[in-house]
Amino acid sequence: MVKIREMVHFGMFYPMNNLSVMIDKMLLSEKKYKPIAIIVPHAGYIYSGMVAGQAYAQTVGENYQNIFIIGPSHYEFISKASVSDCTAFETPFGLLEVNVNIVKDMMTSGLVEINDVAHNKEHSIEVQLPIVYHLFKNMTRMPKIIPILVNETDFKLADYLSRYIHNSLFIVSSDLSHFMPAKEAEAKDKKTISLILNRGIDATSLDACGSAGIATISRFARKNDLNPVLLEYMHSGYASKDFSSVVGYASFIYKK
Repeated sequence: MVKIREMVHFGMFYPMNNLSVMIDKMLLSEKKYKPIAIIVPHAGYIYSGMVAGQAYAQTVGENYQNIFIIGPSHYEFISKASVSDCTAFETPFGLLEVNVNIVKDMMTSGLVEINDVAHNKEHSIEVQLPIVYHLFKNMTRMPKIIPILVNETDFKLADYLSRYIHNSLFIVSSDLSHFMPAKEAEAKDKKTISLILNRGIDATSLDACGSAGIATISRFARKNDLNPVLLEYMHSGYASKDFSSVVGYASFIYKK
């Protein structure tokens, strides 16, 4: 039985018109790495799309069987890593199929629980999906996705993900500091970026809305000897021209 998680932020976080053209512009960065994991922002594309695009550009031409997408739940309280029981997630370009076998295995292992209410509202995962579809649409086999909402650091989840390191991409969806003057945001984000690059972090030390996902992937990186690389940092003031209250954005890749 097909159950589809429908788009709810189309036309808000990402545009209805010329979306393919916009994503192509986001992906113009030179490819230098073969990423196993990436951290990307999840704001509206006009604010953070070019930052996210620098990480996604590094995945061009790679052959992933699965794409794990880890984001925070903004609208619903969750105390445990949460998945959806939907079998596909809608994008403006078509459906992305969920790897239901992995989802079922994670549930059987007690790592996650179903929370469709949280998933149906959430933008942190949805904004990544049009880019993922656009990137891999011409592959012989489109990768399957495993969307996971995490609001608390989960080292057991990090260790579980390691079994899929050889055939998967791991996307962590997170913005950095929120709603402070640009100079203050830049100073705070500089500390957060340094912590991410040092891989020795937990969620409480990070000023980021997706801190639990970042801490989880940091554990994953330490376990698998992956090295983080900062690709870009900006904040919303560059797009809005309002420097009195900004949101920070950064993109990273993790590589061997």
